[in-house]
Amino acid sequence: HSGDYTTATIEVVSGMSSYEIAQLLENAGIIEDAADFDSYLNANGYSTQLKINTYTFDSNMTYEEIAEALIKEDAE
Repeated sequence: HSGDYTTATIEVVSGMSSYEIAQLLENAGIIEDAADFDSYLNANGYSTQLKINTYTFDSNMTYEEIAEALIKEDAE
């Protein structure tokens, strides 16, 4: 894996599904497969806990790191 990585800011708004969030992450180049990440969120119980917020991610983050960020009450 090269030193090249992508950062992206993703805005999660009310009513968004976990799959829609996953698609934003895929479009931004943070993850490679939205369906795969959405399955991960569902399988691990994250998809019901997603918070409305604006997040900055980078493509070196693991699924777990991304998911944990998405369910934090706030980023402080």
